Amino acid sequence: MAQYKYTGIARQGGRVSGTLEASSREEALLRVRDTCQVVLSLKRSLLPRKGSGSAEEDGKSRFGDMGGSRLNLKTFAMMCRQISISLDGGMRTAQAVGMAAEAVPDRCLRRWLKEVRQDVESGASLADSMAGRRAAFLPAAFLETVRAGEASGTLGKTFADLSRHYERQYKTRSQLRSAMAYPAFLLAAGTVVMGVILLYAVPAFTQALEQAGTEAPPLTRLVIRVSRFVQLWWRALVLGTAGLFALFRLLDGVPRFHLLSARLQLRLPVLGKLAELSAASRFITAMAALAGSGMPIPDAVETASGVIDNAFLRGKAAEMVPLLRQGLSLSDSLYIQNIFPHTLAETLAVGESSGEIESTLACLSSCCEEDLDAASSAAVKKLTLAALLAAGGLVLLMLGGIYLGMFGMYDAMGSALAV
Repeated sequence: MAQYKYTGIARQGGRVSGTLEASSREEALLRVRDTCQVVLSLKRSLLPRKGSGSAEEDGKSRFGDMGGSRLNLKTFAMMCRQISISLDGGMRTAQAVGMAAEAVPDRCLRRWLKEVRQDVESGASLADSMAGRRAAFLPAAFLETVRAGEASGTLGKTFADLSRHYERQYKTRSQLRSAMAYPAFLLAAGTVVMGVILLYAVPAFTQALEQAGTEAPPLTRLVIRVSRFVQLWWRALVLGTAGLFALFRLLDGVPRFHLLSARLQLRLPVLGKLAELSAASRFITAMAALAGSGMPIPDAVETASGVIDNAFLRGKAAEMVPLLRQGLSLSDSLYIQNIFPHTLAETLAVGESSGEIESTLACLSSCCEEDLDAASSAAVKKLTLAALLAAGGLVLLMLGGIYLGMFGMYDAMGSALAV
């Protein structure tokens, strides 16, 4: 028997958590489902003995790790799209899952789908089959959306919404990476160039300057001092930088520091606005998929808040759930928490007043994606310009110090030849 920790949403409302003992993860999941309407997380609380436990029991409840390989969001979106097309074409659920298993390129995902198909053919529901087969490797939002879509009889539409959701997540992640890649490359290239100048070019020039016996101008003396400092302490600089990075990663595991880091991230120029738009896009896209499958708004908010990558915004979004259960609307809750642009709350208020909240969320999801595209493009331009100015300015400063010293040395040599 192993001990498991769980967190979920009780059938009468509100978040609950606790521990239980079970012989397998599947048994633990079924027991939690007896009391919880939505299972948010289920993790083994004790480390397994060496040589015992299965891959299914030892997995972490984090989307992406299945069978030891990172599952691609694009592949997962393709799987959802394939199931949606098959279901809309009139196929039975088991056949649709089998078709998706043959279409996906990921071997681990293919094996998982085949296991799910066997369970469905045996009479189990699709959601329970997916939850029982390596549920720890899947996001709670995915499982609960499938469960809600199955209960409402809109499974084909649900998988179509999920496909769009994960495609947008993949696109958003790619955009954010590309927004940082080129400026980071420019800074790295500038650092390498400065390192070569300080470690090799400046020492050779300093030796020639000393042999000529000329007095170096102030900028040249500054460059020489910096070069000597780097030559003496470059190992300490490298180790110190690596140590600071490791310390930050270690402290990031501390909840208070992680929350403080998340709040500071939102105040960064350029990147802060990008992080806020990314969180809003993730949240609204997840809400559109969950609400479209028939899940109640409070439960959808609680589940969708988990997809936000910024810890501060994730906590503020989760704090909307008690307000919603007290009877406040989604737009009013967003106003009170003040975590996303007010245009979102204003648009949602219009949708709530007209009774078209689901279509409004779908429209907002597309708008958030367009805003994030525009913000990512603007961020790339600004960060690229800043990186060019920083790296180029420092390199020009170093070269300027060398050239001023060379001109002084040439003047001294010309004066000596004239005498």
